[in-house]
Amino acid sequence: MNKPKLVSNKQIIGGGILLAVAGAILSMVGGLFSGFGSGDGTGGEETGDVRISAATDTEQPEPIPSAKTLEVDGIMDIIIDQTTYFIQKKDNSTVELNLEEIAERAPEMTGNVQGIKVRVSRKRSSLLSAERDLEETLAAAGLSDEQVQWVAAPID
Repeated sequence: MNKPKLVSNKQIIGGGILLAVAGAILSMVGGLFSGFGSGDGTGGEETGDVRISAATDTEQPEPIPSAKTLEVDGIMDIIIDQTTYFIQKKDNSTVELNLEEIAERAPEMTGNVQGIKVRVSRKRSSLLSAERDLEETLAAAGLSDEQVQWVAAPID
């Protein structure tokens, strides 16, 4: 007499494939096999020590340019990228300034014939909070709405 099979061959194969796929997904997402493939390739034994390396930057930071070198035709061109403010210089290079540095230099601009001292452009990645912070900073620095030109279309 034949005994009935509890599990068919197709079910065993399907279960094996399912386990392999689930294991692969879990190892990528949750680190199921932590340490697997994460060695340094030397084959040595890991000690569990955490290695932290710090950059030993002995270079002095670039000095912040004066207002005159940041001025293009009497205007400070500010480009907002995420939450960072870049100033386009005469040579078309850019320099990163924080809000305090912008507030210090923007009023020193001579302005163009229309009285505009600051032109603000933004990249698609700029955050609204960065735009608002800049707007508040420029107002606090004494610039009127007429002295600040906001470019409507984002730049690339």
